[in-house]
Amino acid sequence: MTISFSISSACVGKKGPGKKSIGAVRLIGEGEEDDFLVIGDGNNTKSYDAMSPRRGIKRYYSDLYYHFEIDDLRPDKEYSYECLLLKKDDMSSQQYLREDKTTLEISGDNTSVIARGDISTFTTPPAPGQWHSSGRTITFAVLGDLAAKEHSKKTIRHLDRHSESVDAILFAGDLAYPSKDHDNWDKWMDLMSKRDFFSAIPTQIALGNHDLDTYKHGWIYDINESVEIALAYEHRFQMPQIR
Repeated sequence: MTISFSISSACVGKKGPGKKSIGAVRLIGEGEEDDFLVIGDGNNTKSYDAMSPRRGIKRYYSDLYYHFEIDDLRPDKEYSYECLLLKKDDMSSQQYLREDKTTLEISGDNTSVIARGDISTFTTPPAPGQWHSSGRTITFAVLGDLAAKEHSKKTIRHLDRHSESVDAILFAGDLAYPSKDHDNWDKWMDLMSKRDFFSAIPTQIALGNHDLDTYKHGWIYDINESVEIALAYEHRFQMPQIR
């Protein structure tokens, strides 16, 4: 399971992520062994800036994106979680580089916490070959070609109304239709983050041809022709890949 979140670069100071702050995810389960804090080591933080080939669009600077791979979750169990930005000065190296899952309490006066998100809840899938403990079937929602238009909002509202019966979501590409403007990615993310299901239902996000970024005249590569890369997609999402 990967838990991802973003935060404005203004929250981490001029020295950037890993200098004065570090991301973390707190898991809350049914038993004590399910309560633990996963703290980043700096390698799970991504950000980028980009120039659009379209005239009149200013240079884009992204938020900071944090991606945490959570291992050893028990199947068919409900977990709650919250995303945190912690002061690195208040953390010992043993705490934020640890490999065990010993419960780490955050100080009651919140002196270590710079920012924190709302607490969200998700349910892990059953073990391979097993059914949910309730006996119900597993239901997938599949959608694509969304963008952030009026019809997109109708589709998202429909999914939101039926989300309690959905176990997993597959976005089949062509998400934000950025049209060489990275601000359109932020508009799409804002549209999605307003709905509880986006933080509660496991989601697989595929790359579509309209999600590619276009650069010209060697801004990234030393060539004199347009190139297409998935810069925005690969920073915002951490999906399973063939290795």
